[in-house]
This record gives sequence, structure tokens and C-alpha cells, in this order.
Amino acid sequence: MAADPCATAAHRWHLCSVLAQTLPAMESRFVAVEREGRLLGGASVVIERRAGFHWIHSLPFLLPGAPLAAEGERGAVDATVARALGALQRELRAVGGEWSLYRFGEEPPAPEAIEAVSGETRMAEAAVVDLAGGLEAAWSRMERKTRQAIRGARAAGLAFAEEPESLPEAYALYTRQARAWRGHRPRPVELSRRLLATPAAAGEGSGGAPSGAAAPLARLFTVRDARGLLSAVLMLDHPREPMPWWSGTHPDARGREAAVLLLASLVEWAARAGRSRVNLGGSAGLATLAAFKRALGATAVAHPVRWLDARHASPAGRMIAAAQATLRRRRARREAPGGSRRSPTPRWCTPAAGSSTSGPAGTRCGSGRSSRGRKHSRTTGCRARRFPAGCAIRSRFPRSSARSRPSTPTWWTPTSFPTTDSSERSRDAVRWW
Repeated sequence: MAADPCATAAHRWHLCSVLAQTLPAMESRFVAVEREGRLLGGASVVIERRAGFHWIHSLPFLLPGAPLAAEGERGAVDATVARALGALQRELRAVGGEWSLYRFGEEPPAPEAIEAVSGETRMAEAAVVDLAGGLEAAWSRMERKTRQAIRGARAAGLAFAEEPESLPEAYALYTRQARAWRGHRPRPVELSRRLLATPAAAGEGSGGAPSGAAAPLARLFTVRDARGLLSAVLMLDHPREPMPWWSGTHPDARGREAAVLLLASLVEWAARAGRSRVNLGGSAGLATLAAFKRALGATAVAHPVRWLDARHASPAGRMIAAAQATLRRRRARREAPGGSRRSPTPRWCTPAAGSSTSGPAGTRCGSGRSSRGRKHSRTTGCRARRFPAGCAIRSRFPRSSARSRPSTPTWWTPTSFPTTDSSERSRDAVRWW
């Protein structure tokens, strides 16, 4: 942890333990790679067990789970940890899971090493503010309008502070805002409370704590004015790379640049505390969020995520995995960029015989009423008025041919589990605990 420059807040073993203790049906595991009694590296894993089925997370919430390694042993540790995860996947007959392989400044594990874990690889992005050049260099990379907004917010009386005792207020802002985020699962408040109260391990650095005090796993920063709390963020801390994990902003504070001041002040705090960089996380495919982070001087870092499949699961486990995959595809179609989120017209609305679907004049509803009238939309639920090109020629989930199915994404590649001869395995030993 202390020697690897790619270590992040998610690599702290206390964090993995708190995740397993707080989240339901979770168990923390650690894999160590040794050679002749010398520790070369390892990784953390959280195993989820529900109704006799297992999921493997490294780590939950897509926190970075790339293996840590001693200098010069990166490739050997990556390959050995991947084989250990593949063996664990077969042993537990895992239904699914994920392995997030984010690394800053170095290459992720090689594709041939990743393929030891059965599944598919997708690419993700994280926005990182590099502080290697100091605070002035980071400030110069911010957009001019962002710097002006920060100065204006401070001139208006907004104040930045670290306030762990404000967790109830901050969490209320976060959950209120998270209700509008489709598919988002709010982090449990008890998890945040434990992260703020749990000190880091002795060998992981002071983390900017006062002399003689242990640094917590997480910190809570706020922005207030004279009337009260405007914005807050919970940050997972680490001597090299802290990461804002969740945040909440009051609706009345949107026009006062409270969120901009909060993250910019967090970057300044990290630079003064000797951090190397700040990981602002992904943008969930939202262009506006990605632009907001670029305006703060962040750079997008692409990294692979290995999504485990159910190839080694029982028949019932494969059925569960197929159902989860179907739900994810439906959600992805609803949230596709540029796609309409408007619900399609019901199955019973079809074009009238011999008519064209170019306009509402020739369409007919299942009730037998013409779409020229408007009463039918109130009695049958037909939305011909909202869809002037004709009443739903396709249902929500068509039984149709492959022509109507959405095309397969091109940004991931399914791979098979390779069979490795025992003579090809390295002499590094793997130990789980």
C-alpha cells in the first residue's frame, strides 16, 4: 500500500472490511501473492451471498480493485491474482460480479491476464485532477469561467469547511438529489458513518491528520452560507489519491456555484495536504457531468472493467444472471443518449387497414375510434395525439425478428475462459484470508 504509486482510497483494507460489515450478505476476502516467503502484492475482494448464490466484487460500487504490487512485479502479480479470481469464480459457481481495473499513470492488467476471469470487458472512465505540478498548475488548468465562479462564490460569503458532525444534514441532501438519478442506489448512511469513524491502518500514512491522531477512512466537506448548508461531499481519503464518493446540493444553491466551490476547494485541500491527485470518479455517460469535471481541470482516464459471467454457475444461477442482464439492457435502452424516454403506445393500437402511417388521419385505435377524434385517448389509453405518425406500431417488448432488436454494443468484447496448462503457471504462491 505504501510503496505502490497506483494505490487509491479503495485499496485500504479497513475500507473493504467496513463494506463487508455494513452491506448485507457480504464477506471480505484478501488474496496475497508470495514468492519464497516474500509478499509481492495482492488485492481485496468482497463476496456477496444471497439465497445460496454468490457474486464476486472487486470492489462494490465499481471502486478500484486493481492489484497492488511491489516494484518490478506488476505483471506477475496481475496474472496470479487473475488466476486466483478465476479459481474462486469456479469454486463458488459465481453468478456474476465485477473487477474494476483502474490505475493512474500505469497500464492496466494485460488482456491475456484479465481473460483468466470468465466474463466480458468493458471500458469505463474516471476524471482525475493531477496535483503533481502543485496547486498553481491545477488552478491554471481550470476553465476561466470556473475560476471566476469560485471567486464570486467566496465573495458572496460561501464558506468551505470539514464537518463530519454534519452527516445527517449532508445525507438528507444526497438522498433527496439521488431520487432523480435513474438506476442509482444510494449508499447506506450507516456505511458513511462507519467510514467517518474508522481510522486507517497504521502503515497507510497519516493522511493529513494532526500529529498523533489517526486519519479516518473518509472525510465530510461542506459549503455553507449564513442561512445553512448548501452543498456537501463525502470523500474517501488516501495519502496519494482521495476520491469524492457521494455529494448533495440544495436546490436553492444551484445558481450560487456552491457545488463548484465545494469540489474546487476540495482539490485545494488535497494539494495542501500533499495528495498526488484527486479522483472525481466517472460521469455515468452524462455529457454535462463530464464537462463540469473537465472545467475543474480533470483529465479522463480510461480503464477496463471485467464483468463476470455465469458460465460456471448452476442452471438456476444462469437463469438469475440472464434475468439481471435483461434488466440492464432494458435500462440501457431507456437511458441511451439521444434516445426518447417516452413510453411507446400500447400493443392494441395498430394502423388501419390500407392506410399510411405518415399521419394521424388514417390511423385507427383498437377501440374502433378514429384518431381524428380525441375521446378515444381518454377511454383506451391510446396516445395517438402524442405520436402523430400513428398509434404504436411497435409494442414495448416486441416479439419480432432480430431486425427490431437493438444492436449489440461495440465497446466490449466477450471472451472465453482460457485453459492454462499447469506447466505454464508461475511459481508464485497464492494465499486467501
